[in-house]
Amino acid sequence: MRDFEYEAPTSLADAVGLLARSNGNARPLAGGTDLIDHVRTGRLSTDLIVDLKKIPELMALELNDAGLRLGAAVPCYQIYSHAGILENYTAIADSSNIIGGMQIQNRASVGGNLANAGAAAD
Repeated sequence: MRDFEYEAPTSLADAVGLLARSNGNARPLAGGTDLIDHVRTGRLSTDLIVDLKKIPELMALELNDAGLRLGAAVPCYQIYSHAGILENYTAIADSSNIIGGMQIQNRASVGGNLANAGAAAD
């Protein structure tokens, strides 16, 4: 594994700026269940990893009369263990509950799974 820089911005604007300045050679990190493995094994090379977990908008999980707001970096376990999601959004709760085992669910995010789109993914 080759060296890379690591940044953990606290705003969406800072994250977008870091990713934009990288000329396509930065990778966003939400849960990292696949990203870290790919970098470690050499299947993916990057100069910069941008950790998204300190950005409030991407960690948002809000349920109100207007609907559900689910940030891209919210871990799966927070989704399927939320009583309101279980009651009102059963398919989303069920989908997040079948992604990997418990250790993966503690890190994996819906946004990361959608962005990864791995052929063998859950």
